[in-house]
Amino acid sequence: MVDTPRTKAALQTLLADNVAGDISAQDLRDMLVSQAVPVWMQKLDHRVSGETAHADDDYFSVDSSADYTEVDVSGTTTWTTQDGLLSVLYEDQTAGDAGCYVKPITSASAPMTIETRVRMENDDVNSHIAGLCFTDGATTVDDMVSIGLQLSATGYALTLTHGAITNFDTDFTILRASGLPTITGGLYLRLVWTATNTFAAAVSPDGVSWTAYGAAADTFIHVPTHFGIFATTYGATVPAVATFDCFKVYDADLSV
Repeated sequence: MVDTPRTKAALQTLLADNVAGDISAQDLRDMLVSQAVPVWMQKLDHRVSGETAHADDDYFSVDSSADYTEVDVSGTTTWTTQDGLLSVLYEDQTAGDAGCYVKPITSASAPMTIETRVRMENDDVNSHIAGLCFTDGATTVDDMVSIGLQLSATGYALTLTHGAITNFDTDFTILRASGLPTITGGLYLRLVWTATNTFAAAVSPDGVSWTAYGAAADTFIHVPTHFGIFATTYGATVPAVATFDCFKVYDADLSV
């Protein structure tokens, strides 16, 4: 039989208490190949110790795409949920346009923190950007606050932006121009709605130790109703891929 990588939940079902001797050699081989999957793909449990699951928490090990609205201004985006990951193939977005994947906030009041871990792949050195966003709607005329990991000819940068989804970089803050941690296994991003019209951002290589690069917080006139993920080639025509392995929500100010 073909060895099959499985999710943690599937393995727990296969390898339950072996009272009846039901665990087969194939089950053990499946466990072995599952452990060979990169760690950053497997780490889907995003809650801190003892935290109660939030109503907006998502585990991408199941398809929760029905909760989301895709907002496209220019170019094309293809969102896929598979094997515990949310991936987007995106191309040809006009500079300043964002391709968004957002869902309604069920408890829309500050403070609130959202997190993800993102990995970017492309064959270009233009300013591709992918990351987290708060929006005040799910149409192209709405506004967006975002933290983005930006890939350019000078390496990876971290940006905090605000503006219409058709021009999200009206207010543009470069939080870190270079020197970000290596992201071979993915990089954690955090966007915090700290108080009315105030937002902060941070980055982490491991989801434990966080650093607020550049400005501690920026003031934007913005009242979020949705949150989620965005990606843009920022004027480049070459396709790119961004992969997210979780979407985390906390009713707390986790700015650093």
